[in-house]
Amino acid sequence: MIGNLAVLTGPVEAEVQFYSGTSTSDAPYMGSTVPGKPASNMLFEARTVSADDVRGKEAQFTTDTTAFQPVSDVPPEITSPEYDWTDRDAVAAAVYPHVEALVKSMLPGCHTVDIFKLNVRSTDPNKHASSLGAAAKAHIDDSANPDKWGLESESVASRFKHHDLVRELVESADARKRPGNRVRIINLWIVLSEIVVDWPLLVADSRTVPETQLSNATIYMADRVGESTYVNPPQSGSNNWWYWSLMKRGEGIMIKTYDSEVSSDGSRSRCVHASFFDPRVSKENGFEGVYRKSFEARCFCIG
Repeated sequence: MIGNLAVLTGPVEAEVQFYSGTSTSDAPYMGSTVPGKPASNMLFEARTVSADDVRGKEAQFTTDTTAFQPVSDVPPEITSPEYDWTDRDAVAAAVYPHVEALVKSMLPGCHTVDIFKLNVRSTDPNKHASSLGAAAKAHIDDSANPDKWGLESESVASRFKHHDLVRELVESADARKRPGNRVRIINLWIVLSEIVVDWPLLVADSRTVPETQLSNATIYMADRVGESTYVNPPQSGSNNWWYWSLMKRGEGIMIKTYDSEVSSDGSRSRCVHASFFDPRVSKENGFEGVYRKSFEARCFCIG
């Protein structure tokens, strides 16, 4: 049952988890499997931020300015309800070519798109074990240090169709400076459910998030050791936050998590993002059992 959708539009107060320090003397990390060592030493605190609604203002945002960009016309070949999203090989064969074409068409100058990871997320408490939940911590999936991503490892490089070129661009700053070799990592976040009401995606205008607010953390994964960026609590009102109300199947958001191009002040355009539980959603107003399902395709983009 879906209630009065009008109450889920316009400005909203969103609770977000921000990085606040570590519980040990070690540098921040997540995912450790060392016996006797905490899986993570990172501490987070909840803060409430004010977010404006993208709906009706979609043209104001691009990956080159705000580092995120709404996508209003996702091809139906990407979101077909007939796909079995637990069969990743079948999904890759059916969906990846269309995702690559869509991202390439929306990124100026991009000539090569290589998908290296796909995550399916659901807020349904009875979701399939292969699906992840909503990510409530403010973060950027990739740090600004390509040599710390672990993408050059054999287990990860084998996922790339253009693995030799990807490895060169990850390992060599000079290679990234050559004409036509601009590197961007794009997360294409796509809605699979009929509508999103409970856990919308929250994004920050990259121009309002200073580098001093960002902290890198080592991430231990099954196939590699990487580095992601987490976000310290903002000064009051210093970040501009946005969400896209009532996203539906056929809509998505491009999130830029890395760009080899550096601005004149030395900063990089990267999008801090998280999900938040919309406080306007409740059983009483008719939104019980309406769960979000989405996926994000992580794309290595060249050009």
